[in-house]
Amino acid sequence: MSLASVATAAGLTVDQFLTLMVIVATMIAFVWNRIRHDIVAFAALLACVLLGLTPADTAFKGFGNHAVVMVVFVLILSHGFQRSGAIDAVSHWLVAERGSAFRGVVLFTLFGAVLAAFITNIGALALLMPLGLQFAQRNGLPPALVLVPLSYGTIFGGMVTLIGSPANLLVSGFREDELQAGFAMFDFLAVGAAVGAVALLLVLALSRLLIPRRAVRNAQAFEISAYQTEARVGPSSSAAGATVRQIEAIVGESGARVIGLAHGNARTVPPHRQIVRVGDILVIEANPTTLPGVLARLDLTLEEEVAPEPADPAPGPGADTVLTELAVLPGARLAGRSAREIRLRSRFGINLLAVSRAGRRDPRRLRDMTITEGDVLLVQGGDEDIADFARDYGCAPLAARPLRLPKVRRMVLALAILVGAVAVSATGVLPTAVAYGCAALLAILTGVTPARSVPGAVDWTVVVLLGALIPVANAVEATGLAEVAAKGALSLGGAAPEGAFLIGVVIVASMVLTNVLNNAAAVAIMAPVAFSIARSLEIGPDPLLMAVAIGAQAGFLTPIGHQSNTLILSSSGLRFWDFWQLGLPLQAAVLAVAVPAILFVWPISQAG
Repeated sequence: MSLASVATAAGLTVDQFLTLMVIVATMIAFVWNRIRHDIVAFAALLACVLLGLTPADTAFKGFGNHAVVMVVFVLILSHGFQRSGAIDAVSHWLVAERGSAFRGVVLFTLFGAVLAAFITNIGALALLMPLGLQFAQRNGLPPALVLVPLSYGTIFGGMVTLIGSPANLLVSGFREDELQAGFAMFDFLAVGAAVGAVALLLVLALSRLLIPRRAVRNAQAFEISAYQTEARVGPSSSAAGATVRQIEAIVGESGARVIGLAHGNARTVPPHRQIVRVGDILVIEANPTTLPGVLARLDLTLEEEVAPEPADPAPGPGADTVLTELAVLPGARLAGRSAREIRLRSRFGINLLAVSRAGRRDPRRLRDMTITEGDVLLVQGGDEDIADFARDYGCAPLAARPLRLPKVRRMVLALAILVGAVAVSATGVLPTAVAYGCAALLAILTGVTPARSVPGAVDWTVVVLLGALIPVANAVEATGLAEVAAKGALSLGGAAPEGAFLIGVVIVASMVLTNVLNNAAAVAIMAPVAFSIARSLEIGPDPLLMAVAIGAQAGFLTPIGHQSNTLILSSSGLRFWDFWQLGLPLQAAVLAVAVPAILFVWPISQAG
C-alpha cells in the first residue's frame, strides 16, 4: 500500500499525513524521555525540512522569533537580579523563624509566584528551591509539602505576564506572525490572576491531604543539613591566636560551628582551650547562605578554593565563578567515589567546598570523603563546567550562588533595570522585545550581569526547543493539518458551538498535550489549531489563544507537563504518577475558572 493511499484512507493529504507522523514521533520521543527535549524538537524540525514540509530557506527562522529572543533577554536579566542578592535577602526575610511553618510556606509560595511573573517561572523555582529545602529541614517538614506548593506557585505566577512563561511568549509570537501584533506585557494579567488565585488556594488547602503519604514520610533524600567545609587561617585572620571557644562564640552568632581542626590528611576534634595558629584549617559546619559572612568576619579562606592544577587547560575559578548546590541522585556515577578519586579539580576546574549529609559526619578530609546518594555538594566553578560535571556524574543542580556578600548598590541597580524594562514595555514606549533587549544590555554594561557570565545565564535548551518548534508549528498550519483538527473539534459542538464549549475544548486539548509533551510543544500544536477554529467561525482568535496559554501551563498530572514539576521530582520524594492526585482536582479548578474568566475579559466577537 502506497503512502498516498494510506493518507487518503485517513482522510488526509500526503503532506498532512507526513506532518502528523512527525508530530506523533515527536510525542513518542518526548514521552520516552531518553533524549533531551531540545534535541527531539531539533530533529523534528530537520525531519520537516527533509520531507519538504518546511521550506529550507525558512528552517531556522524560529530562532529569530520575538518569543525566542525575549527568553534570552529575560534570562540575562534574571541572572543579574539573582547575582545581586536581592532574591536571597527577600526570601530569607519571608521564611525567617517567626509564625507557623504553614505561614512560611504560604509566604514563600506567594513570593515565588510574584517572582515568576518577572523572571519566568522555571527561573524563579530554580533560585528558590534550595531555600525551600532548607526551610523544610529547619521546620521538620517533608520537602514535598514545601516544593509542590512552590512549584505550582511559580507556574501560576508565570501565567499573569507576557514574560512569566515561555508558553505566553510563544503564544504572543504566533499572534504576531498572524496579526502583526503580539500580546502586551499585562494582557495575560486578568485571566492569569483569576486562575492563579483560585488554584493557589486549592494547592495550599489540599497539598497536605493529597500528596501521597509515602512521599510525606520518606522524602528526605535531599534534605539539606548544615554543610561541612574547611577554611584556612591566614596571617591576617582574627582567628589566629584565638581559642576554639572564642572562635565558636563569634561564628555561633551566624548558626555556624567549629567541629574540628585539620593538619595534612588528618582531622582532630580540638578542645575548647586549644589556640588556633596561622596555617591551621578549621572544619566548620555552616549554612551556605551564611558562609560568606562567617569567612568575611574571621578573614578566612576556603581551603579548597584554589585554581586548578597548571597541567589542566580547564579554566579555574575567577571573579565570576559561582557556588552551586548539587544533589547526588540515586544511582549516580559519583556515588561511592571521592573528589580526589575523580580528580574533580584537575579534570573539571571545579572545587568541592562543602558537603551536606544528613545523620552523620565523615572524619576524613573533604577531598577524601566518599560521596553517597542523597548528599548535597557545594561546589565552585564555571557554569558550563559544573553543568557538564553534573550531567556526567548524576547530580541535580539546585541553584547557583555568587561567592560574595550582597551589595546594596547592585541590588538597587538590578531592581531598577528590571522595573524600568517592565514599565517601558507596559506603557508601549518601546516594543517588549526591544525594551528587554535594552535592559539586558544595560545590565551587562553596568556589571549587574557580567559579560563573561552571559553564556551560562541563558538556558540554551529552552532556546533551541522554542526555535525548533515554531517552524514545526508553521508546518502544521501550512499543510492544512491544523484546519483538519479544527474541523474535528468543531464537529463535537454541533452546527453552532457556544463560546464556553470552544474555550473548554481548547483548554482541555492543550492540557492533554502538555501532560504528555511539554508546554512549549503544546502551544506549537494548539496555536495553529486555535487560528483555524477562529477562521472557520469568523471570530477573533484572542480568546482561543488565551485558552491555549492557560491550558498549556496546566500540566499537573505528570512531572513532564511543566519544567517546574520536573525540577522538583527527585528532591520532593514524589514518583512519576504521584502528581495526578493533586493535579486532577487542580486541572478541574483551572478549567472551571478559566472558561468564564476568558469569556468575560476576552469576549468572542466577529473578526475584524
